[in-house]
Amino acid sequence: MKKKNDNIFLLIDGSFHLYRAYYSYPFMVNTEKKPIGAIYGFIYVLNFLIKKYQPINVAVVFDHKGKTFRNELYEKYKSHRLPMPNELSIQIKPLHDIIQAMGIPIISIPGVEADDVIGTIAKLAEFQKKPVLISTADKDMTQLVSNKINIFNIINKELIGPKEVEKKYGITPNFIVDYFALIGDISDNIPGVPGIGKQRAKDLIQKFGNIESIYDSIEKFDIYNKNCSNFVFKQLKNHKKIAFLSYQLAKIKTNVVIKDKYNNFFIRKCDKKRLFFLLKELNFKKNVINFLS
Repeated sequence: MKKKNDNIFLLIDGSFHLYRAYYSYPFMVNTEKKPIGAIYGFIYVLNFLIKKYQPINVAVVFDHKGKTFRNELYEKYKSHRLPMPNELSIQIKPLHDIIQAMGIPIISIPGVEADDVIGTIAKLAEFQKKPVLISTADKDMTQLVSNKINIFNIINKELIGPKEVEKKYGITPNFIVDYFALIGDISDNIPGVPGIGKQRAKDLIQKFGNIESIYDSIEKFDIYNKNCSNFVFKQLKNHKKIAFLSYQLAKIKTNVVIKDKYNNFFIRKCDKKRLFFLLKELNFKKNVINFLS
């Protein structure tokens, strides 16, 4: 049996893994024809992560139902996304029950997204010099990457640190928010600056630095004339408010008020009897129950 790893804090992006599990097993139903694919897929990955990293400190973080402060800033934020399918929503409560029976803490805070809660806990752990591993494939999370905070991409099994972020984007993690503020993010409906694509954003950041430095620099005529094309200059100048709004939308909060104490996020003893009961109640087949429990 592997020794528990007390030198890592595993943060699991529950919302990401929930949707991924649902779309990975869209037609999986039990004997009563009720959907259980999201539950099966999620618990399968959760077991994989726990066995692989053997953490003591761990938390599964979900988005809270309802709007967040980003919707107040920009009403179109994520407005193009379809409502959660009913086949998925009915699996959430039993999934939460199973995770808690496994002894794994769940956290969800109203008014913010799972990213913000993860960012807050990750930075707190980093401050206490504890390595953090975030399990997600959400590109927004790369802004949190540091020497102490890494990402594990469950899709391609890639471990992402500062070098991997810089190799992919051509900039260091501390400029990722500025990068998405400039180019926008269609998946979250973050507008960005029209006409500023990936290469132009990277060039601007490499020449001038963060978004504030970019605007401080390009507004000086001599700087713009030498280092910034007339088109880029006009686009940035005409869409300054949009650029800074996009920055606010893309920036992950790292100061969310969390009532649970930091030390409460640890794996407790699995209630095997309850876990077996919950899985059996969902009419999982016996071999699946034995595998998941």
